[in-house]
Amino acid sequence: MAVPEPDRSARAVLAAAARRAREKGGAVGTRHLLTALRDDAWRDTEAAEAAEAAEAAEAAEAAERTIAARDVLGNSGRRNVSYTGAAARALTAAMELARREGASRFGTAHLLRALLLDPRLHPTRDILLGRARYARGPVQQPWLTEETHEQARRRGDRTVGTEHILLAVLALHEVARRYPHLVRLRGPFPTRWYAGGERLAHRGIDYASVHHALDTDTVRLPPTDPRPPSHYLETTTDTAPLVTTLLHENTRARHLIEHLTRDSDMP
Repeated sequence: MAVPEPDRSARAVLAAAARRAREKGGAVGTRHLLTALRDDAWRDTEAAEAAEAAEAAEAAEAAERTIAARDVLGNSGRRNVSYTGAAARALTAAMELARREGASRFGTAHLLRALLLDPRLHPTRDILLGRARYARGPVQQPWLTEETHEQARRRGDRTVGTEHILLAVLALHEVARRYPHLVRLRGPFPTRWYAGGERLAHRGIDYASVHHALDTDTVRLPPTDPRPPSHYLETTTDTAPLVTTLLHENTRARHLIEHLTRDSDMP
């Protein structure tokens, strides 16, 4: 499938971001993209807030391997421009959003959605940033258990299942990706705490797609999981083995992942 090209407005934003990066002598990062969007006709207040967060996290983002624009945008990428890993992921996500809508080009609306945090993740963000608390109490070990129960509560589900564990893994990963300098969990980012979410992200699975599949009943899930969700969570210190376990058993989470990837052989 052809890579969606940026439309005229997106090209202008990408050019402005590249100029800002060139002035600083580095690769184009999410801060440059968000600042260009903020200065564009959007003048989006959330984009401005996100730009400030990206500025604070700029050093961590700059430590990632840079990617040539041509490797991200195809022939639309400029030869002398490169992107940080985070910026490249945002552009790839914007192209995927355009594909899902059947558009041949991606615009600033797609890019903005890719860069900004899903509004449904704002409660998780506020908890991790210390602005709020879980309904069951403050953030403490096991944090994934608290987030799993919170995901079920927000959806209005009376029973907690592995689909809520899946949402929790993705929620914490996506918040941490955008606020790596502020997340008050142990260790630098990325760490084993987020490895499961990173693995899922590489397969094109994100919080929004799982939420959408659950909301629209597009996948038939088993009535129950093989084991109570607490059994999967009780020894969780690394989300990568957790995701592996969810996939190896006939869990509700596995059915969701297979539906979204169309790949029942995901390792």
